[in-house]
Amino acid sequence: MVNWRNLLLGATLPILVLAAKAEAGTLNKWAFNRSTNNLSFTVTEATKPNAFLIFNPQRVVIDLPGTSLGSVTRKQDYGDRIKQIRLGQPRAGTSRLVVELADGYILDTSKALLKRTSGNNWEINLNGIVAVAQPGARGVALKIPTSGGSVSPATPIPGPATPTPPTPPTPTPTTPPVSNRPVNRQFCASRTSTVLSSVLNKNRRARWGVLVQDSSDKTLFDRNASTLLAPASNNKIFTTAAALSKLGANYQITTPVLGSSSSATVNQLRIVGQGDPSFNTADLNTLAQQLKGKGIQKVNLLVGDDTTFKGPNLNPNWEAEDIGQAYAPPVNSLIVNENIIGLILAPARQGQRLNVKWEDPTDQQFWTLDNRSVTASRFGGEFLDVLPSGNRIVITGQLRAGSASEPVGVAIPNEGNYLVRKFDDSLKKAGLNVTRATRVTRTPAPKSFVQLAAVKSDPMSKLVATTNLQSNNLYAESLLKVLGSQRLASSSDTRISGIAAIKDILAKQGVDTRQLQMVDGSGLAPNNRASAKALVQTLQVMSKGSNAAVFRQSLPVAGRSGTLSTRFVGTPAQDRVFAKTGTISNVVSLAGYVTPPNHPPLSFAVLVNDSSSPSALRALVDEMVVFLSQLESGC
Repeated sequence: MVNWRNLLLGATLPILVLAAKAEAGTLNKWAFNRSTNNLSFTVTEATKPNAFLIFNPQRVVIDLPGTSLGSVTRKQDYGDRIKQIRLGQPRAGTSRLVVELADGYILDTSKALLKRTSGNNWEINLNGIVAVAQPGARGVALKIPTSGGSVSPATPIPGPATPTPPTPPTPTPTTPPVSNRPVNRQFCASRTSTVLSSVLNKNRRARWGVLVQDSSDKTLFDRNASTLLAPASNNKIFTTAAALSKLGANYQITTPVLGSSSSATVNQLRIVGQGDPSFNTADLNTLAQQLKGKGIQKVNLLVGDDTTFKGPNLNPNWEAEDIGQAYAPPVNSLIVNENIIGLILAPARQGQRLNVKWEDPTDQQFWTLDNRSVTASRFGGEFLDVLPSGNRIVITGQLRAGSASEPVGVAIPNEGNYLVRKFDDSLKKAGLNVTRATRVTRTPAPKSFVQLAAVKSDPMSKLVATTNLQSNNLYAESLLKVLGSQRLASSSDTRISGIAAIKDILAKQGVDTRQLQMVDGSGLAPNNRASAKALVQTLQVMSKGSNAAVFRQSLPVAGRSGTLSTRFVGTPAQDRVFAKTGTISNVVSLAGYVTPPNHPPLSFAVLVNDSSSPSALRALVDEMVVFLSQLESGC
């Protein structure tokens, strides 16, 4: 499946929010002025936009709620620091401008980003674009002429370093440096407090929670480590650590099929969902073949058993704008294909409709595509909007001729019924006659029912890796509910019993769970709270247990994999940091392990809650981590 959490159109999370209020209007025109490095646009009615800063690749997103697209003028000469400017409409009634920076450039949003110039005219200030000068450098300011001329760097920018071929990361030996090795005192462990404090003091307004410990639990640095802050996706550390500790790396979730009998004609056939997040169409086909091999020929009634998880499928703590997005689908017992319908849209010839490819080709028999999209000229704007409407999927928008394809997705409505419909199709393709289907029940099967078939999930080690490497919200919520159903099968809300299970599991291992207030397993909810202390305690516990290697390997590796694949590249932290990222509105977090070459391994957690520029906050976090990756013992 596509990693929907990194999509530009529709699934991106707001990072920098300036305002949100609008009246009906039209985005009338926009233009980029290269001499001033400003992007201006006009709407026909008074509007207060939403402004986001998104990463990987970095881009500025301006949403105009309550506006539609009108006639547009644009200037296409952006210079070498802006890759493209897109015009979009991510949803009905909202227009979008997207400024995507070229590779190697970032935006310093400590400068004024967006302002009204007059009436309904607005201007985006892009003077803060800076270039990454060399590995480990934060950036180089650019001279922006006040009138005319070209943009030039204040200092020369060296060419990019030759990339090193990827190699599998290996743990660094923990042996302290030998006595005759010269010590680089710039990175002495004794300087940790001084250096990290100086970094944090660059933003005194932010609420920081930071803790660094070595492998012997000795604290090297503590700044408000017990303060409860929103952790964002660092919440997944608690969820995956508890799942691994309780269930083990080899544990698999079994999805059984029960029958009222094992005769050739089964009066009722029931697929019992167990919340397997990896369950897919291929598993349905496997079950159908197993039933055929058992001699089953006819099924009078096919039922989907959705009794394992209790309570609402959608977390009541999630933001309204997240509900239904592909990164926030419902989480029930009967999951199939991550409860997402995925499509790949690609441009055709100019003026023609976009080409559509189904991620799961079997989906197309259940949906009617209403393709209203078009391929624009190579200078045209781009936007995509995909919405379910009954049994139709409505596609609007456009991509430029010759541009790359775009993955899009929608959360499946009536998710339990949808799995049963797909299972019905698999059974019929296997030669079984099904009289009635598409019924979902929350009533357990009679004890007289017998198991006729079953499939197993990926092992827990892989489920945890998918959760952490991709920051997959559905996987995290499913694991939480699996733990909840095992802790208390009679619970009226499996989410709540799952949270209790996680806290119980971690508390028994020595984690102070008073430092943890969970409302979901993924961290998508803004009202989760955790401390750096609770995160480091969990990391330390996992580093010393039987699943230490599995847990470490589930975390993104700096400059190599997952959500850290493009972060720390070319710095001393590359390949030496194994950490979980976290980002939601006003939250930046990073927690995991550092393996300096001349110092015992470290566990660390950095949480920051602030409305400052996320890029600036992330730069401070990274500065601290790069220092830790070079720490020296013996001085």
